[in-house]
Amino acid sequence: MQVLSKIEKDPKLVYHIGLTPAKLPDLVENNPLIAIEVLLKLMSSNQITEYFSVLVNMEMSLHSMEVVNRLTTAVDLPKEFIHLYISNCISSLESSIKKRVYKLIQLSCKNFV
Repeated sequence: MQVLSKIEKDPKLVYHIGLTPAKLPDLVENNPLIAIEVLLKLMSSNQITEYFSVLVNMEMSLHSMEVVNRLTTAVDLPKEFIHLYISNCISSLESSIKKRVYKLIQLSCKNFV
C-alpha cells in the first residue's frame, strides 16, 4: 500500500491530506488499515478528541471495531473513550437484536393469518 508507506515515511502528511473528523467514518469503512495509521499519527494532535468522538458515535461495524481494537493495542486510549465505545456497541447490538426479533415475530404472525 503506497499510502501507508508514504504516511510512515512522513508522519506529518496526515495533516495535509484533507481528512476531517466528518470524513473519518468513510475512511474507516473503506480502508480501516489507513484509518488506523492516520489516527495513530494524529494522536498528538489537538483534534484527536474530535476524531474519537466521531469514532464512538459512528455506526458499529466490523471495520470500526477493528480500528478501535488496533488502536487499543497500539496506544493508551482515554478510558472514557473505551467505556463509551463499549457502551455504544452494546446498545447497537441490543437494538439490532430487537429489530431481528420483531421481524421474526412479524413473519411468524403472517403464517397464522
